[in-house]
Amino acid sequence: MLSVRVERSEGGEDADEKAQLIVKMMFSERMVSGGGMEDCRMKTSVSKFMSYILRHDPQGLQMDEDGFVDMQAFVEKLRERYPWIDRVFVEDIVREDRKGRYEIRGDRIRARYGHSINVSPHLPPASDVQTLYHGTTAESAERICREGLKPMDRRKVHLASTIEWAVEVAMRRTMRPVILAIDVKRAIEHGIRIEKATERVYVADEIPPYLISVLEISDEKMRALKKRIIRNDVWTRMHEYGLTQRRLADNERGTIGIPTFNGQERAAERLRGLPEYKSAVRVFVPPDAVLFQVRFNCVRDGKTVVMATPALKDGFYEIDRSIDAWRLAIRTHGVYSHGRRLHTSLSSIGRIDMMVTGAVAVSINGERIGKGTAFFDIEYQILREIGAVDEHTPIAAIVHDVQVYEKEMHTESRWDVPVDIIVTPSRVIRVPSAYKRKPSGIDKAYAMRIMNRMRSLREIIKMR
Repeated sequence: MLSVRVERSEGGEDADEKAQLIVKMMFSERMVSGGGMEDCRMKTSVSKFMSYILRHDPQGLQMDEDGFVDMQAFVEKLRERYPWIDRVFVEDIVREDRKGRYEIRGDRIRARYGHSINVSPHLPPASDVQTLYHGTTAESAERICREGLKPMDRRKVHLASTIEWAVEVAMRRTMRPVILAIDVKRAIEHGIRIEKATERVYVADEIPPYLISVLEISDEKMRALKKRIIRNDVWTRMHEYGLTQRRLADNERGTIGIPTFNGQERAAERLRGLPEYKSAVRVFVPPDAVLFQVRFNCVRDGKTVVMATPALKDGFYEIDRSIDAWRLAIRTHGVYSHGRRLHTSLSSIGRIDMMVTGAVAVSINGERIGKGTAFFDIEYQILREIGAVDEHTPIAAIVHDVQVYEKEMHTESRWDVPVDIIVTPSRVIRVPSAYKRKPSGIDKAYAMRIMNRMRSLREIIKMR
């Protein structure tokens, strides 16, 4: 059974109430005077209202059988809730919508799919695909394979163009998705019309069971798919809420990893109040920018920081107040010039009392998703191998509240390192059972592939 303890925030407010207040603040409807943080938040709110009107309740607007309404009348309806809105703002939402939910045609606008009201948008036939996918729960998959895929509370059934998109849709309902494959070629041969709504979404009246099969996906592939989806989800939300200064486009190109965020200094300060931190003498901290304040606090508080070099290329370095330029040494690349280089051995690195890490996402059961390089996992495994840490060494993750999944993600492999403590700007979450899942040694297959790029791994091999 999952055991999680949320510590009360300073000032006596319950941590959950404070976290909820933060979320409410994110969605507060403030006047928009241009771009920036308020613009991103407001576009999310307006888009949800647009979707509701165009898919489920026209609210008195005249809608034709294709789902179109007059754009000017639509903007006037939106102004009843958002008095400042204009057509340009609506057009921006349509252009930026990555799901392609809306279509503007001349002076009319519609939702392409997802309707519960009685409309039948004319869409092109699915002539460009052989197989489509549908993600669902294990329980629903059994029923669908027996009875077929039916619309339920929508006018059409929705099909995904890719396995990853099907997994992403299914993850709204379950973190253990089952993916069904739809034989489009055979469907067309049997006179079943499937239409293309967007590049991602196809629709049909229903799909009979003989066209449906369960897609076999390995656990490793499913974990990788879910991790990629969660990373994109977190980065998208942090971008929309204006919580990070790093660009979403950079993340999509794979050029950045662990997000910095507004409030990371407050999270670092909250970490200082933990008894594990107060009693620690030597603290391991990776070189991520989000952890700069943690490294600064540690040295200022008289602790020794054991810091990994970027990508662990040159192993580990040590920083403490005896180094005159310690403020430079704690910077990501300053450690090379000003830190003390350590050999990968217990006698050189010493016993680590606490580990701190960043993350892209964490769950309340301690699962951690990083940037996809497994650097922190291999750093922990190396330190565990030489005896610098063990399963009871506390690991704390510094993240924003929106990076915390309030349910289990089911993405963890035997080599992934869970965290014991989650520290955000507003709360501390403890996961007492996480230590039971920590790897006890090195993932040798992965280590052999990357050994030539990491000094620490080469030094361990020489010691054997």
